[in-house]
Amino acid sequence: MNTLSVSRLAKVHPAQRGFTLVELMIVLVIIGILAGIAVFNFRGQTDNAKKVATKAKMSQIMTALNTYYGQYSAYPPPASAGGGLPLLIQGGLLTQNAAKDAWGVDLQYYSPAGDRAYALISNGPDKLPQTEDDITQFPEQ
Repeated sequence: MNTLSVSRLAKVHPAQRGFTLVELMIVLVIIGILAGIAVFNFRGQTDNAKKVATKAKMSQIMTALNTYYGQYSAYPPPASAGGGLPLLIQGGLLTQNAAKDAWGVDLQYYSPAGDRAYALISNGPDKLPQTEDDITQFPEQ
């Protein structure tokens, strides 16, 4: 019986083995649809991740500002008066890379900021000031 099974396998016509072109095309279309769905779902996630990273950098800067305040009993003056984030970098409280947002643009420091001690601002994904995608952090009062 075993030799009969082997002889049947040997008699399979070559055209009956493998996939047809139609079957391969169907598989490629299904893979393309799945890839399109994945790209659509993950498309906006990079900007969200960059926003989270920028907020984390701002928290790091706020810690450095609080350390500065602990040392000098005042927050740094604005950059226009020789202070700001460059003063924190020179003092070793902050690195040059930490003073940039996730899009590679320098974070802005304003002091005083109205009724608040200071404000940290990132221009956000569009890199334009005073638009709705700006990220702003104030110290807790």
